Formats: sequence, C-alpha cells, structure tokens
Amino acid sequence: MSTWRAARLLLWIGASVGSSLSAFVTPGDAETASPRVAALKPDSTPIGRNLEESFYLDIRPAGPDQQLSKPLEKKADAQAAYMEGLLLEEQGDYEAALAAYSRCLQLDPGGNPQLAVRIAHDYAKRGDVAGGIDLLKDLAKARPDEPIAYL
Repeated sequence: MSTWRAARLLLWIGASVGSSLSAFVTPGDAETASPRVAALKPDSTPIGRNLEESFYLDIRPAGPDQQLSKPLEKKADAQAAYMEGLLLEEQGDYEAALAAYSRCLQLDPGGNPQLAVRIAHDYAKRGDVAGGIDLLKDLAKARPDEPIAYL
C-alpha cells in the first residue's frame, strides 16, 4: 500500500471521527482554538476546494531524518492495509476486505497471528486449502514460537 493511500485512509478515518465528535464543540471553541482558523473567512476559500485538497496543500515531503526505516514502513503499510480491511468488512465488501487482509499478511507475515488463522480458514472454506496452508507456513516461519500457527 502506498504511503499516499495510507494517508488518505487515515484522513477518512479522522474525518469520520471528527464529524462524530463535532457535536461536543461549541461555535466559540473553534475561534479560540486556533488563530489560523479564526483568520479564515468563508469567502476567502477558493470555490471548488474541498477538505481533501486543503489537507494535501499543507503536506510537505519528509526530510531524510524524518523518514521511516524500511522495516517500519512495511509495518506501517501492513497496519494501514489491516485498517482498510476492517473498514471494508464493516461496509460489507468482504472480497475487498479479504484482499486488504491478505496484503497486510504479505507485508508483515507474523504481525497478526489471529488474522492469519482467520484468513487461512476463509481460504479453506472457499476451496483454496493450499493458499490457507501457505499462509500458516509463512506465519510459522515468521513467528516459530507462536503456537496458533501449528493448530
């Protein structure tokens, strides 16, 4: 999963949480919270600019000292794929959720043993027993001390 796709996913999650928490904010709180927000006027925003465009205008590339190492970047991408799978499963799109979960396990095979067993079981129910066994073998290689991989 690319870093931009992960950022969009996190933006979507943040917007969902933010919209549900907006009931707890009074109109005066927004103006006192940030002088930048108070300086914005409704007519100063160009027509057609939406929240996503505004968000990406403020993003700058990370400097060399701020970038994640490759193993941490892989773990972050795996976590983003897992979160995407959770969202897709909640929306009822099980095929896309299975693909996201599989991507998560490919990026970090030993990161979530329970998910690996669950997906292997789902593969077996669909008739792809070999795919499920391969998943469990990858889990056993990544985490040889994990007993759930051998069940």
